[in-house]
Amino acid sequence: MEDLIGLFESEIRGVIRYDSFEYENPRNATHVFQGIQRLHKCHYRINVDKLDMGQVTLTRRTPFTDQELGQIEAALGALIIHLTNAFKYQADLSDDAVESLFLDDAWNRAVN
Repeated sequence: MEDLIGLFESEIRGVIRYDSFEYENPRNATHVFQGIQRLHKCHYRINVDKLDMGQVTLTRRTPFTDQELGQIEAALGALIIHLTNAFKYQADLSDDAVESLFLDDAWNRAVN
Protein backbone atom coordinates (compact mmCIF):
# COMPACT_ATOMS: atom_id res chain seq x y z
CA MET A 1 0.00 0.00 0.00
CA GLU A 2 2.82 2.41 0.87
CA ASP A 3 4.44 1.76 -2.52
CA LEU A 4 1.18 2.62 -4.27
CA ILE A 5 0.82 5.85 -2.30
CA GLY A 6 4.48 6.71 -2.94
CA LEU A 7 3.94 6.26 -6.66
CA PHE A 8 0.85 8.47 -6.55
CA GLU A 9 2.74 11.14 -4.62
CA SER A 10 5.60 11.21 -7.10
CA GLU A 11 3.18 11.43 -10.05
CA ILE A 12 1.13 14.26 -8.58
CA ARG A 13 4.32 16.12 -7.62
CA GLY A 14 5.04 16.43 -11.35
CA VAL A 15 1.68 18.15 -11.91
CA ILE A 16 1.06 20.29 -8.79
CA ARG A 17 3.47 22.29 -6.67
CA TYR A 18 3.01 21.68 -2.96
CA ASP A 19 5.03 21.70 0.26
CA SER A 20 3.62 18.61 1.97
CA PHE A 21 1.77 15.44 1.07
CA GLU A 22 0.05 13.17 3.55
CA TYR A 23 -1.92 9.95 3.18
CA GLU A 24 -3.48 8.34 6.24
CA ASN A 25 -5.50 5.20 6.67
CA PRO A 26 -5.70 3.92 10.24
CA ARG A 27 -7.72 0.92 9.04
CA ASN A 28 -4.65 -0.69 7.50
CA ALA A 29 -2.05 1.26 9.51
CA THR A 30 -0.75 3.21 6.51
CA HIS A 31 0.68 6.68 7.01
CA VAL A 32 2.84 8.47 4.45
CA PHE A 33 4.04 12.03 5.04
CA GLN A 34 6.46 14.03 2.90
CA GLY A 35 7.53 17.66 3.21
CA ILE A 36 6.76 20.55 5.53
CA GLN A 37 3.17 21.35 6.44
CA ARG A 38 1.96 24.84 5.44
CA LEU A 39 -1.12 27.00 6.02
CA HIS A 40 -3.14 26.37 2.85
CA LYS A 41 -4.38 22.86 2.31
CA CYS A 42 -6.70 20.69 0.33
CA HIS A 43 -8.00 17.62 2.06
CA TYR A 44 -9.84 14.66 0.57
CA ARG A 45 -11.47 11.67 2.25
CA ILE A 46 -11.52 8.65 -0.04
CA ASN A 47 -14.66 6.51 0.33
CA VAL A 48 -15.90 3.87 -2.10
CA ASP A 49 -19.10 1.92 -1.42
CA LYS A 50 -19.05 3.16 2.20
CA LEU A 51 -15.53 1.78 2.60
CA ASP A 52 -13.02 4.26 4.06
CA MET A 53 -9.86 4.11 1.96
CA GLY A 54 -8.04 6.89 3.77
CA GLN A 55 -7.46 10.56 3.29
CA VAL A 56 -5.05 12.69 1.30
CA THR A 57 -3.91 16.17 2.32
CA LEU A 58 -1.71 18.55 0.34
CA THR A 59 -0.45 21.83 1.80
CA ARG A 60 1.52 24.85 0.62
CA ARG A 61 2.14 28.52 1.35
CA THR A 62 -0.31 29.84 -1.28
CA PRO A 63 -3.91 28.82 -1.96
CA PHE A 64 -4.60 26.14 -4.55
CA THR A 65 -6.38 27.39 -7.67
CA ASP A 66 -9.60 25.85 -8.96
CA GLN A 67 -7.65 24.43 -11.91
CA GLU A 68 -5.12 22.80 -9.57
CA LEU A 69 -7.90 21.36 -7.42
CA GLY A 70 -9.43 19.88 -10.57
CA GLN A 71 -6.10 18.27 -11.47
CA ILE A 72 -5.74 16.86 -7.95
CA GLU A 73 -9.27 15.47 -8.05
CA ALA A 74 -8.65 13.85 -11.44
CA ALA A 75 -5.49 12.22 -10.08
CA LEU A 76 -7.41 11.02 -7.01
CA GLY A 77 -9.95 9.42 -9.34
CA ALA A 78 -7.16 7.30 -10.81
CA LEU A 79 -5.80 6.54 -7.33
CA ILE A 80 -9.21 5.28 -6.22
CA ILE A 81 -9.13 2.58 -8.89
CA HIS A 82 -5.73 1.37 -7.70
CA LEU A 83 -6.68 1.62 -4.02
CA THR A 84 -9.82 -0.42 -4.63
CA ASN A 85 -7.77 -3.13 -6.33
CA ALA A 86 -5.18 -3.07 -3.52
CA PHE A 87 -7.85 -3.34 -0.81
CA LYS A 88 -9.52 -6.23 -2.63
CA TYR A 89 -6.15 -7.95 -3.03
CA GLN A 90 -5.38 -7.52 0.68
CA ALA A 91 -8.82 -8.87 1.58
CA ASP A 92 -8.26 -11.89 -0.68
CA LEU A 93 -4.88 -12.49 0.92
CA SER A 94 -6.50 -12.33 4.33
CA ASP A 95 -9.17 -14.84 3.25
CA ASP A 96 -6.48 -17.14 1.82
CA ALA A 97 -4.47 -16.87 5.03
CA VAL A 98 -7.53 -17.80 7.11
CA GLU A 99 -8.28 -20.73 4.78
CA SER A 100 -4.66 -21.85 5.06
CA LEU A 101 -4.93 -21.83 8.85
CA PHE A 102 -8.04 -24.00 8.69
CA LEU A 103 -6.34 -26.43 6.31
CA ASP A 104 -3.20 -26.58 8.49
CA ASP A 105 -5.32 -27.20 11.60
CA ALA A 106 -7.33 -29.94 9.86
CA TRP A 107 -4.12 -31.58 8.63
CA ASN A 108 -2.58 -31.44 12.12
CA ARG A 109 -5.65 -33.09 13.62
CA ALA A 110 -5.64 -35.79 10.95
CA VAL A 111 -1.95 -36.56 11.46
CA ASN A 112 -2.13 -36.58 15.26
